[in-house]
Amino acid sequence: EITVESNVGIGETDALLALSVYPNPTSDQFYLAPPPGMGTMTVRLFTLEGRMVWNDEYANPPETVVIPVHNLANGQYVVHVSAAHQQWLEKVQVFR
Repeated sequence: EITVESNVGIGETDALLALSVYPNPTSDQFYLAPPPGMGTMTVRLFTLEGRMVWNDEYANPPETVVIPVHNLANGQYVVHVSAAHQQWLEKVQVFR
C-alpha cells in the first residue's frame, strides 16, 4: 500500500521561491540566501551521480550561507536544501 500526502500550502511555496543561489556558474564558492524565519535548514551538495560532497546544518541560518566549491572538479552539482517539511533542489555549475 502506498499513501501519498501533499501538505504544500501557499506560505510554503512562497518560502521555497524566496530561496536563491548565486552566482551560478561559480568557481570558488556560491551563496545560498534563505528567507527569514526558515528555521533549521540542512544543505547538501551532490554530484550528478548522487555522491554527497558537502553538507551542513544550520539551526538559525544566517542571511547568507557560503558553500565552498574551490576543491571540486568542474561540472554540475545539485544543491539540496531541506527545512521542516520542505525540500528544494537547484543545479549549480562549477567552472574555472
